[in-house]
Amino acid sequence: MICPHCGHETKEGAAFCTKCGSRLDETAAEASNDSLAGNVDDASGKDRGGSSPVKDAVSPTDHTANVANPSVSQNVSSTQNVPTSPITTPKKPNGKPIPRIVAALAAVAVCGILLVNVLIPLISPKPWCIGTWYCAGVTTFGIENLHFSDETKATLVIEADGTAKLHLGGSDEYSDWTGSWKENEHDGKDLHTAELRLKSDKNTALFIRYTLICSNPNDKQSLACLIADVDTDMVLALCRDKQAAQSSPWSRSDLPSLDSSSPSSGSHSSDSSSSREHSSSRSDERSSSSSATLGQSNALESAQAYLDNVGGFSESGLRDQLEFEGFSSSEIDYAIEHCGANWNEQCAECAQDYLDSMSMSRSELYDQLEYEGFTSSQIAYGLAAVGY
Repeated sequence: MICPHCGHETKEGAAFCTKCGSRLDETAAEASNDSLAGNVDDASGKDRGGSSPVKDAVSPTDHTANVANPSVSQNVSSTQNVPTSPITTPKKPNGKPIPRIVAALAAVAVCGILLVNVLIPLISPKPWCIGTWYCAGVTTFGIENLHFSDETKATLVIEADGTAKLHLGGSDEYSDWTGSWKENEHDGKDLHTAELRLKSDKNTALFIRYTLICSNPNDKQSLACLIADVDTDMVLALCRDKQAAQSSPWSRSDLPSLDSSSPSSGSHSSDSSSSREHSSSRSDERSSSSSATLGQSNALESAQAYLDNVGGFSESGLRDQLEFEGFSSSEIDYAIEHCGANWNEQCAECAQDYLDSMSMSRSELYDQLEYEGFTSSQIAYGLAAVGY
């Protein structure tokens, strides 16, 4: 088969010319139609334009010119028979790129949400003490005298953000305490401990440091003990199961074994033991003095207990604490004068306690220490001690 466009010989039955790429079946049909139309015109003596054969006849002169220059005739004939190539328009890309980008970003966002809210909590379980603890028993005379009842409505709420709130069930100004907590590193023993530093909501100058102790934190019906560091005779037995806290027949054997534990266990344990030694020596000195009254001696002992077991007191803060204990002004003056407190070191300890529980700028920490009652020189010492 001969391609009518380029004259190239192709295989019989081929749909396209292998040289110019033209479609052969359509071209052949057009050529056949043109041929039939020409035959009909010749038979009728008229072409499609209505011209007569006489006008379209080739004159001898033109025939002579065509014979002399056959290439011109061939080119004209070839040009008249070759159809123009169809105009092709570029195809549009499939799909829309912007929706694809939006969908990809949405998928990344969903994966991030799943990672933060699902996978990370599974990999890093929350601390054992987080949740609401309900009081099952209370004593102010030592754990051996703890009695269980549902009379008290005390609750302890420990949040994952590092805050804690203790409600003692009363309606006076000392019933609600708020503050911070931090979990102690578990040393492989049976007991899990966490330290709480709480202040009275209505009298922020008063604060107490507690230790929460539990031997079986995975069981919500197990008991934990909340012990005041300043007075270890003050103990609350707590349970995370409210119904169990109010109705179960508890006994002392259900409490954590506290024989080897210390309320001040953790990062301050070595400091506390050292402080107790100093406290013992100061007590010996105090006992040898015959000028102190019983009230003064007790005020001094209480002040030293606060300094040794809690720490971080300013002079005015310690005065407020002793006043809360019920001591008179003269007894408090005697205790402040003879307690041997280094207020610069107390300020440094207070600053470190705040930084351990929250992130604070230098100006924020300065304002907080000033609020605690420390002087400007004491605050300067405390800030320098913690690296500010």
